Amino acid sequence: MSRFVNRTYLLEIMNKMRKKLEKVRLNFDDSNLSEPDYITMTGLSKINFSEVCSTLSKYLKNTPARTITTTVAIFLCKLKSANLGFQHISREEVIQKHTRPLAQSMFGGIVSNNAIFVLDGTFIYVDKRNNFHFQRRSYSTHKGRPLVKPMIVCTTTGYYISVLGPYLADYRNNDASILTHMLKTNVEEIVIG
Repeated sequence: MSRFVNRTYLLEIMNKMRKKLEKVRLNFDDSNLSEPDYITMTGLSKINFSEVCSTLSKYLKNTPARTITTTVAIFLCKLKSANLGFQHISREEVIQKHTRPLAQSMFGGIVSNNAIFVLDGTFIYVDKRNNFHFQRRSYSTHKGRPLVKPMIVCTTTGYYISVLGPYLADYRNNDASILTHMLKTNVEEIVIG
C-alpha cells in the first residue's frame, strides 16, 4: 500500500520539525549536558570549561542575546582542528566565497583569479619569566614588554585560514621575516608544488 505525499502534507511535517528544533537548543548554562558532551563539543571537560568561563568573565559581558558561557561554547565549538589550517578549505572556495571584489580587482587580475590572503602578526603579552634567554628573546623594544606574536592568516572577508606560531617578539621576528620563514619551510604546505 503506497501513500501519496502532497505538498501540503510535506510542508506541515517540515513546519512541525522546524518548531520542534527551535525549542531544542544547546544550553551550556544549565548542567543537563554530560561530561562526554562537553568534551566532544568544546574539547574541554565540564570543570575545565567552567574554569575558562570564570577566567573570561572579567573580559566578557552577558548580553540579552547570549551569556558568557554560550559565547565561550560557540567559540570553542567553532575552533576545531578541522576548521583551521590551510588544508581545511580549498583554494577555489577561498576565491569564490572569501575574496572581496575590490581586493580581486586590486591584487588579482581580470583573467586569473588569485587566492588573496591578509597576514598580520598580532601581540600576546606574557608574564616575565625566570628564564633569562626567553625573557630576552620575547622582549619587544617596540612595545616595551615581553610578548609573543602569532601570525594570523585570513582572507579579505575576515575568514580565518590559519594561525601560525607563536613567534618570539625580538628583532629577528618581524612580519616580513615570519612570512619568509613560512614560505621557505613550507609551513602547513602553503606552497603548492
